[in-house]
Amino acid sequence: MKRFSLPFYYLFFLLYLIGSFFLHLFLFGMVFSLMQGGSSGGLVGLIFGLYSFPLGLWNFLFFIFTPPVEQALKPQVWLGSVLGLPLLASPFLAYMIGSSVFNNDSPYMLYITSILLLFLLGMIVSNAIIYALAYAVKFLWKKKQAGKKA
Repeated sequence: MKRFSLPFYYLFFLLYLIGSFFLHLFLFGMVFSLMQGGSSGGLVGLIFGLYSFPLGLWNFLFFIFTPPVEQALKPQVWLGSVLGLPLLASPFLAYMIGSSVFNNDSPYMLYITSILLLFLLGMIVSNAIIYALAYAVKFLWKKKQAGKKA
């Protein structure tokens, strides 16, 4: 059995999130560009990739393959996994909120601030659900494998 290292897991998860972000932008840009046959599809793909990345849909694959079942329920592991993406996005969201509050040329700035905060909360909820589903699938798979050996 491989030894589980929490700092290595956090580093690997951070590298995965950064790579996944650029992959989202590249893949969606490429797909929309090919579908529309022009350069405007790249912009649509870029916007779609930016909005779909925080949902953490690809995190499901990371959570299935990376933390072992025995380690997955430790608070350091699941908290780091669920809060990793929101913590990575929070400096950007803080910049957006700060610039919208201090440059209040528009009456919609309070609305934009509340939307960004809901966006951050949505990322936390989405990642928690995806982590729970990945853990359940991994746990049931291990249980099934143990049943076959017996």
